[in-house]
Amino acid sequence: LFSGCGLISVCISDFILSATCFEIDNLSVEYSKKNAKINNKKNLSFYKNNLYDSLNKNLNNFSSKFWVANPPRNGLGTEILALFEKIKPNNLIYSSCNYVSLTHDLKKIIANGYRISHLSLIDFFPRTHYFETLVKLEKI
Repeated sequence: LFSGCGLISVCISDFILSATCFEIDNLSVEYSKKNAKINNKKNLSFYKNNLYDSLNKNLNNFSSKFWVANPPRNGLGTEILALFEKIKPNNLIYSSCNYVSLTHDLKKIIANGYRISHLSLIDFFPRTHYFETLVKLEKI
């Protein structure tokens, strides 16, 4: 979810059977497809999708049991959290650049029967107050 230009998807593609990737920006989806093609990753599919849209019908049949999310600073949002609660994937890897929205989302996810099994802080932007948080959650 929120796949950007496909960097994470391409990096993990050798460890998964397939991935369905969503991003709101047309250009990012185009770059994702080119990135996958250049790297010969045939198990990745990229789609333009506004994941914050409450009328999003494209996710009705979405049933993946392993999620990877890298949302923008405002976090997963109500619609994705509702879908998460409905589908109840076994695992979620959540990459966040905003610990405030991450904390908000984690409270809801943990309340729905998940636990944090790993947490890492990564300083991608030295000499700034920004850092990336990587959290792995597992269904209890």
